[in-house]
Amino acid sequence: MEITDPTPTERRRPAPAGLLSTIVFENHALRFSVELLGCFLLYSALYPFYLAVGVPEPWTGLSAWLVSCLLVAVVDHLFLMPPHFVLREAISLSSRGMTTEALLLLDGLYVNSKIKLPELLYRTTRGAFLTAGELFSEAEDELELAHLVGLSRDRYLAWKGELASLQGEFERAHRILLAATEELGQNTVIKLEIALVLFRERGDLRTARRAFEEVVKLPNIEHRSGIPAHGLSKGFIAVCRLWTGYAEEAIAELTVSCERLTAFYAGDERARSTLALLHLEWALHCVTHREREAGQRSFHATCLLAADKQLQGLSNRVGEILQEGA
Repeated sequence: MEITDPTPTERRRPAPAGLLSTIVFENHALRFSVELLGCFLLYSALYPFYLAVGVPEPWTGLSAWLVSCLLVAVVDHLFLMPPHFVLREAISLSSRGMTTEALLLLDGLYVNSKIKLPELLYRTTRGAFLTAGELFSEAEDELELAHLVGLSRDRYLAWKGELASLQGEFERAHRILLAATEELGQNTVIKLEIALVLFRERGDLRTARRAFEEVVKLPNIEHRSGIPAHGLSKGFIAVCRLWTGYAEEAIAELTVSCERLTAFYAGDERARSTLALLHLEWALHCVTHREREAGQRSFHATCLLAADKQLQGLSNRVGEILQEGA
């Protein structure tokens, strides 16, 4: 299948995000730096004022600094962060399977927020919600719009392959990703998606494991879930080993991967569905190998992390086995 890229006249650059949009939605390190600079500027203005009104030392500098930090914190809490909290809440709703509510919240944020949500972030987040809700046709439309406003070529093709595989069209997914490999070479995003498609297909988990091992040798970049490619690959390598005759070693590896990834990324709503999938695979192995207590713990962790439609089949299977053994 030939994969065509929109012509330069069809593609357009998104409007540059303003400083407020950047620091609220995309670059929190920059927000911290700007706020720290604001503290110093306020302190520089307040310190001479406090000296002039006769505030005694050593309270002059301390009180000026505390008031400066308090004012900046109030501005951050009341004006800068509410739109970001709304975005996080929308992502959280999507991970709990509430796609309609998540889309309404996201669309409202994009249309009504005084601090503009960057268009590329809006399109990719909306596409992720539609993908999680298994609204694949709408997700493909949103993906095309995201590509038009700046989504990188590798992430566009990887997502296109993912959507095909999630619809059970594994042959089409492989064609898309093979063409992407020929076009882009040894690209981490594409190689990771190839491994994930092989894993979803469940035809040969040994081949999937080798594909994940190849990803670990490539540059470590962030997956769409927010988890680094190497950490994600190591988790799925352990799952593949779990089901291909290396359970004894794989259990320890998967335990470490799940605990480490959950500790670092459970606070990122984007990562919860992927983390939940790792825990579900672990739970399924436990409950099918007479390790009911460990399976219950992992299944409970899954329920706390996410409950979107893509996890329902596996989650129902684990729940039924636990109920039968009760």
